[in-house]
Amino acid sequence: TCLRALAITDAELAGPLPQVRSQAVANLMIVGGTYVEQGKYADAMRVLQRLIPILEKMDTPAFRQGLVGGLADLSSIYKSLARYPEAETFARRALALEEKNPSDAKDALFKILVHLADSIRFQGRYTEAQELYRKAALVMEQRFGPNSAEFALAQANLGVNDIEQGRYAEAERYLKRALGVLEALPEAKIPVAIKSDTAVIYRSMGLLYMQQRNFPVARDFFERALAIRLKYLGEDHPDVAESMNTLGGLYTMDDGNPARARELMSRSLAIKEKTFGPNHPEIAKSLLALVNMQDSEAEKRNLLQRALKIMEQSFGPDHPETAKILSILGLQSIVEKKPADSIPYFQRVLKIREKTFGPDHIEIAAVLDHLRSAETLRNNVQQALDYSRRATKILLARASVESSVLNEADEGQRTLVRRASYLDGHLDALRHTIRTAKEPPGPLIAEGFVVAQWATQSSAAQALQQMSARVTAGDGALSRLVREKQDLAAMRRNLDKLLLEARSRAGDAAVIAELGRKVQDTDARLAAATAQIAKDFPEYSSLTGGAPLEVKAVQGLLATDEAMVFFLSKKHETDIFIVTRETARWSVVNLSEEDLAKKVADFRRGLDVAQLQRSLEVSAKPDLFDLDRAHELYSLLFGKLESVIKAKPNLMIVATGPLTAVPFPLLVTEKPAADQASGLESARYRDAAWLLKRHAVTMLPSVGSLKALRIFARKDQARKPMIGFGDPVFVPEAAPIAAPAQKAPAVAASKTPAPNKAAGSKAANSKAPSKVRIASNTRAYTDYWQGAGVDRENIAQALPQLPDTADELKAIAAKLGVPSSDILLGRAASETAVKRAPLADYRIVYFATHGLVAGDIKGVGEPSLALSLPNTPTDFDDGLLTASEVAQLKLNADWVVLSACNTIAGDKPGAEALSGLARSFFYAGARALLVTHWAVNSHAATVLTTSTFDILKADASVGRSEALRRAMLAYLNDPSDPLNAYPAMWGAFTIIGEGAAL
Repeated sequence: TCLRALAITDAELAGPLPQVRSQAVANLMIVGGTYVEQGKYADAMRVLQRLIPILEKMDTPAFRQGLVGGLADLSSIYKSLARYPEAETFARRALALEEKNPSDAKDALFKILVHLADSIRFQGRYTEAQELYRKAALVMEQRFGPNSAEFALAQANLGVNDIEQGRYAEAERYLKRALGVLEALPEAKIPVAIKSDTAVIYRSMGLLYMQQRNFPVARDFFERALAIRLKYLGEDHPDVAESMNTLGGLYTMDDGNPARARELMSRSLAIKEKTFGPNHPEIAKSLLALVNMQDSEAEKRNLLQRALKIMEQSFGPDHPETAKILSILGLQSIVEKKPADSIPYFQRVLKIREKTFGPDHIEIAAVLDHLRSAETLRNNVQQALDYSRRATKILLARASVESSVLNEADEGQRTLVRRASYLDGHLDALRHTIRTAKEPPGPLIAEGFVVAQWATQSSAAQALQQMSARVTAGDGALSRLVREKQDLAAMRRNLDKLLLEARSRAGDAAVIAELGRKVQDTDARLAAATAQIAKDFPEYSSLTGGAPLEVKAVQGLLATDEAMVFFLSKKHETDIFIVTRETARWSVVNLSEEDLAKKVADFRRGLDVAQLQRSLEVSAKPDLFDLDRAHELYSLLFGKLESVIKAKPNLMIVATGPLTAVPFPLLVTEKPAADQASGLESARYRDAAWLLKRHAVTMLPSVGSLKALRIFARKDQARKPMIGFGDPVFVPEAAPIAAPAQKAPAVAASKTPAPNKAAGSKAANSKAPSKVRIASNTRAYTDYWQGAGVDRENIAQALPQLPDTADELKAIAAKLGVPSSDILLGRAASETAVKRAPLADYRIVYFATHGLVAGDIKGVGEPSLALSLPNTPTDFDDGLLTASEVAQLKLNADWVVLSACNTIAGDKPGAEALSGLARSFFYAGARALLVTHWAVNSHAATVLTTSTFDILKADASVGRSEALRRAMLAYLNDPSDPLNAYPAMWGAFTIIGEGAAL
């Protein structure tokens, strides 16, 4: 029928018999639609260009609908051929006719709106396109319902448009909703006509995960998209080619499967050349995908130059698509060690993107960072630094605005994490400038100190944003100011959208100027609101991640005997800043984060009791703590700056990355003696030059927390000694379930006398006197934040009971004279009890329970303490005390002790998540947290904690960190058992927060 229709002559179409004419036109309509579905665009255009003039003269409802469909198909074809202005013209004609005489087809208006939105989006007018996509989604929701495949596709289009703009958080919401709707539908409920279209949802999800560098998940989505298109479109369709190209490109990044990548991309290019010819933008995309498959840099450049020529011919020299190729060519020049050649490319990209996005868009920061890299390679250090400063300014402004919007509270942190390379580049430019003495080093070190603090922003902020949400729900002055700031930030983001749209249209200079004035006004009001919060509510401002502290501000907060050491661990090196009251220094450890992590893991060997036991059981030479490795790590981290800290007995350390797992007191400051004695009881451990012997160490969750602790913390002392919560019940029955007896690990030690109490409370009852039992009852703070995934329905099975914590709390209570009424155990250790207790009356608040990282419990997005589960969970008491709930407590505590943390967790760094909880405790009124780096036994925990408290009680002027240091020294020097000197016994404890005098 289609072939016969093509043979119809003009005479037949104009013949006297209406029915013959009508049938001929109808056949042509079928032919045109068929060619469009098959991706045979040249044939389809030939038919439609012949058909449209005829349909315009045939004034019947059926042919009017045919005309609308034909115009929509022409729009689709021109869109596929990258002739977007023409595609827009035909789509607008179709839309006008459809709105005048709506067709019976439910999806007709949707298709037209999508064609129009697509053609506008490809011209860079994203905001205008978004409104059309929203209108299309509304049409689908009204006509097919919110649980239809049609509506899912409409949501996917909104997500794709956001991906194009780098708005990944918004895109993720749309796409996950679309995917949820689609995968809930039975196969029979998805119309055949749109089955192939559902591939868009999977492809878009793949793009989203690829942007997040989650390549395995992205690959699965791309494979599903390709399978759908192959099934419903056949092997030679251009949409199949597009899927092959995307998947092939991912294979070059993901698992290094060059054969599979080359196969996919070669097949894709062949299909596109057959469909579009040699000069279509789709050919350029395939050429780009093939670039990384080439063996020589010259071959790569040739492909890129060919792709650039195609894009310039298709879009013009100043189009965003052209800028993408120019940017890659600039990077290729850097790879070829020709940075001077890269500058013109990047300058063109900068000009195009400033025209498209404006001078302060995040995409401008990306180009500036490329220019920084090129100028650094050319040794133009001042120019490189200027570019970095501008890029950082844009990045921080964008992150600040995005973080201020309540519904997108995590997007500002995502922006910082995603663009962390800009901050790394800024630090690199500063170091180059210092080395070349282009500027005085002092101000540059101070600038680097601030930039490094921005680079530490992480997921810790999520708990703080949760707390911020609680604050805005109130009616006080702080709530009103926070809501005002959020409203202004939302207004600023909307102005960004309007500016982007205005810049995409010609002749809107007046509109652009007016919007620019509004942006400046909004920025000024936003800055004023932020400043007002900082002035009137400094505690809140500090908690929620205000501006980093300047070097001078830190120096003003330090005592003469204190030094702050700030480690910023990055992919290729670690920056180390040391600030004292008199000076500031900056050094770099040229060691990759991966290599540094290995050194930290080697350093920690022999500290984990369970691993030590296994080592003893299988080897005559147990894997003990190595003093030489401890000295090596000390030299690596402090060697260049030892002269600065040596005279400062009190160290405050801010660690990131692998260094969060380092118990710093266990570093060894002098090369150990050559004594080859071995065994847990070796005298070398007692005589070693531990950092502990020279310095008291306090950990800080961030540089900025120093200000919060020293300026905002309450100074008055609570009346009562301690309140404790322990041994909670994790099943919602009326009585606790008895936990199975746990066998204490036996650690063999040759020539070791029968253990005394210092070796562990369970050891004294051991039937094997030749064995040493070190019961692990107190969990590490690093464990606290790294847990296996569990959900609340299985919490009883996932979290074992902790009966030893009851003994621990009772022992400490007896030492401190705490009445039994202030030790809440079992069912009494509930969230309700914590929230209703007069916590401000107690100097010590002690939690002996499991801790959960965000994500461990289904629906919990922040770190939590696990307390007794109520029979009927409520918002007030669901058994989990979250970080944002901690921030609402009223404390006046010298100490908060976190003991017996998540026993199902792994031994990995976790200070980032801890930072969020620590800040919340500080905001609530705590001055210090006492936590552990690894599992220690109950007896050691009791001795060390009570000794610390006793020392402070006798002389509060010594300070918390010094009191803990003295307690540790007393323990390791206790001759009653040689094991006391082994670092696993005494070195686990650390203080987070204020370590100075009470």
